Amino acid sequence: MVNGGASLGNGLFGCVLAALSDGLAVVDCEGLIHYLNQRARELIGIADDEKLPLPLRRHGPEFFIHLRECLLGSTAEILEISVSYPEQRLLRVNCLPISSAAGQLHALVISDRTGEEECDSKKRDDDACAAVELIAGTMAHELGNCLNVMQIHLQLLGRQLKPTAKAMETVNICRSEAERMHRLISNFLGVIRPAKTVLRSINLNDVLRDCIAVQRIEMAQRSITVSTKFCQEPPPLIAGDGEQLRQVFFNLLRNAMEAIEGAGTIAIEIVDEGAFVRVDMRDSGVGIDPSAMANFFRPQWSGKRDGNGLGLLLARRILRAHGATISLRGLSPNGTCATVRFPLKNPKFPMLEGLDGRAKAIPMGLNCEAASGS
Repeated sequence: MVNGGASLGNGLFGCVLAALSDGLAVVDCEGLIHYLNQRARELIGIADDEKLPLPLRRHGPEFFIHLRECLLGSTAEILEISVSYPEQRLLRVNCLPISSAAGQLHALVISDRTGEEECDSKKRDDDACAAVELIAGTMAHELGNCLNVMQIHLQLLGRQLKPTAKAMETVNICRSEAERMHRLISNFLGVIRPAKTVLRSINLNDVLRDCIAVQRIEMAQRSITVSTKFCQEPPPLIAGDGEQLRQVFFNLLRNAMEAIEGAGTIAIEIVDEGAFVRVDMRDSGVGIDPSAMANFFRPQWSGKRDGNGLGLLLARRILRAHGATISLRGLSPNGTCATVRFPLKNPKFPMLEGLDGRAKAIPMGLNCEAASGS
């Protein structure tokens, strides 16, 4: 592939690639860079005199952290990443597997969304607002009335039931969900007017346990088994709003359940990556249509027949307020993996050799105090 990578930069084809406004890189499964156009060098921070091939782990460690699992796979993935080197940027990366005689390679199409994302996001949000504003008021009012009746009768049912642990657990879950629906109705207009994010020290293990407990009965009825692999205690802490994060992971878990036809599995793993803590949620569902990947996170688009696309849109908005990123990728032979990365409160900074040859710490991550003051 070294020769192939060199040939990409030659002739008319090379001139076309060099003129692209998006970055283009070709990387192998070990993270070795075989081709970069000029824009990719600028976005990753690789000097013009650096000769290929180059290890992405050393010359683009923030990219490598986000992309290493994708580079080991054979399915397409789209993700947004926030990088601080060579400058603070929000990037969208399309990771596309390609086959060659040298083995599995990946083409990385890198788009800088730092400035235009704010404009695009505002336009999409305005479109979403127009779509939901017409029904939000009446729906919130009517659903609130229904839930008030449900809560009153659940309280009565709780008093009349024989005090068995199983029966009371079911009633308490129903009451908890009714209360959560009240909060969701209040936050429904958050698609239009986002709720303020209040950051505190959060244990993600507890957040995921809560979301699983609420949906465990339904998963059992659907013959869906869930497995977990959490960080060992004491877990790494993030700066987060617990209620908003429960909303994010509740929706992701719900999406995973609804993607599974018949019996299936959901595997949830929390990994301490040093500068980040990563949450992977894998399901054995129908997977992702690669042709639809560009539509993810757009309002009024959904991969589900009766979906509206607001769940992922709101999840991404909440995660951005936490300095976090979300990515989706298909699994082989089927299924989907949703990955969320949070900056740690006290990250272990990776070292990057700067263009001057000196080692520099990359300031990845938020601390709780700094985030709270933003």
